[in-house]
Amino acid sequence: MKWSLIFFFILNYIFAAIDNQSWSSLNFKIDAPFSTKLNIEQSLRFEDNLSQFKQTFTEISISYKINDLMRIDIPYRYSIYKNKIKNRISIGSSIKLNKKKIGTKYRLKFQNIKESDKPIEITFRNKFTISYKVKKKIEPFIAYEIFNPYGQMMDGIDETRISLGSQIKINKKRYIKFYYIHKKEDLLKAKNNSLYILGLDYSLSF
Repeated sequence: MKWSLIFFFILNYIFAAIDNQSWSSLNFKIDAPFSTKLNIEQSLRFEDNLSQFKQTFTEISISYKINDLMRIDIPYRYSIYKNKIKNRISIGSSIKLNKKKIGTKYRLKFQNIKESDKPIEITFRNKFTISYKVKKKIEPFIAYEIFNPYGQMMDGIDETRISLGSQIKINKKRYIKFYYIHKKEDLLKAKNNSLYILGLDYSLSF
């Protein structure tokens, strides 16, 4: 456990040193009664090649497994930035199909973001992921996600994310996920922004 955490923070530093942003998270996954799960995530993000703090957030989510294919999630996120605080509540559903070594997953999320003295931001998110189990412990993936502001729906895409990464199983209760994201934001504005992100997630199950 000690060396895993040291490895986690060293990689976070290396990633941020070579790219625009660095995202890292610790996840605690807890099995609960009635086919539900509780997930607690603590995340830290840097920008400008680790020179600037971007945000930290704590997210608590409850998920319910409807059947072997479908799951419903309700996450709440409390985010702290340099000069502001945001609260986000979401509800989403996902469908996952596994065929031998190939996995496909579609997720639809409806999120509501509130910042003091500003209108509520409502966004629909659609994400499609394909994964392939190279070995029992290694599962690379590729994903594409679009963000549609409320009122625009499919006519207006404000943000896109293309992700490439891999999940590595350390043992039955520990996982590490490495990923790279090409993020394009503010696409509905005159001037948009393109970001490159390297990230690392460390998960513990109970």
